[in-house]
Amino acid sequence: MQVEYNFILYYCCHIITFFLVLFVLYIYLYMNSSVAMLKDSIMTINIHTIPNRSSPPAILLGRSWREGKRIRRETPANLSKMPPHLISALQAVLKGGASTVI
Repeated sequence: MQVEYNFILYYCCHIITFFLVLFVLYIYLYMNSSVAMLKDSIMTINIHTIPNRSSPPAILLGRSWREGKRIRRETPANLSKMPPHLISALQAVLKGGASTVI
């Protein structure tokens, strides 16, 4: 019984990870679509690592765009709880590279 539970938990984590990656790709593709370009600006999505003094660094998904002379920034997600291999895979995807997540 315990083996089946670990097996199910293992695959559930992979499924959740897969959907997180799909969600981030959806955000990335939406920001680069013609709908997002209607504001006469270019939006970029980045992953920022913010150091903390006595805590682990905060890893944030951020996007920025220009409105007139101002640069606007927004943080849609906190990725600090994600495993490091997924964060590096998302960074590779956002930079335009291919990545396999397993």
